[in-house]
Amino acid sequence: MRIFSSARVAVIDADAIRRTALCAAMAEFGLLQLLPAADFDEAREHFARAPLDLCVVHAPAGGGTPFPPYPFDPARTPAILIAHLTAGETIRMALAHGYRVVLPAPAAPRIVYRRIGSILQKVRRANRVKGPELTQPSPPPTLQ
Repeated sequence: MRIFSSARVAVIDADAIRRTALCAAMAEFGLLQLLPAADFDEAREHFARAPLDLCVVHAPAGGGTPFPPYPFDPARTPAILIAHLTAGETIRMALAHGYRVVLPAPAAPRIVYRRIGSILQKVRRANRVKGPELTQPSPPPTLQ
């Protein structure tokens, strides 16, 4: 699909082995512009060069917070969170903090790929709906 070949997807994971494995699996599915990042600071560097279309964030297991807060605007750059979450309240909190989809870890690459496709298609469809509104002429200014 053309949407996958042009999408810039950041894969954010502190574990280099897991990050590399997920990037390799996504590349086999056809995602061509994968940007691996160890943390959000590194993802911001990618974002500074060109906007990201989506982020896949793998939350660290254990620790104080169940997931890192999402630093980007979720309306412009949606995110998928892969985390070891069990309680529904924690999942709702992750969704409220800007993650569009929460997947349980370990997440199968095919499931991640499908969620990426679903989100990118929804964004593309929403942009297509907004397009005609932007092309309509604006009313002439009124003199007061």
